[in-house]
Amino acid sequence: MEIALGAAGGDDCVAIVEQGADVHLRWADNALTGNGSGDERRVSVVAVAGGRVGAVSLCGPADRAEVVALVEAARAAARQAPPAPDARPLPA
Repeated sequence: MEIALGAAGGDDCVAIVEQGADVHLRWADNALTGNGSGDERRVSVVAVAGGRVGAVSLCGPADRAEVVALVEAARAAARQAPPAPDARPLPA
């Protein structure tokens, strides 16, 4: 989150990082036959530019360069989006 907000450089930007974990157990005849686990991470960035909004997300582990690229992609999406008729400034 700090990397995304730092890459925004003071522009209106929201960063959301979600982290989750799952454990799967398989049973047959009251006996454990297999198991597994998994981790999930999703990084989402919403950029606001002059009443225009762009949002992009990335699933999986992300390094610094990927997060910075995600911020740039959100900014580009905001620049290309039509103006939002209900746009309001983000809270400080």
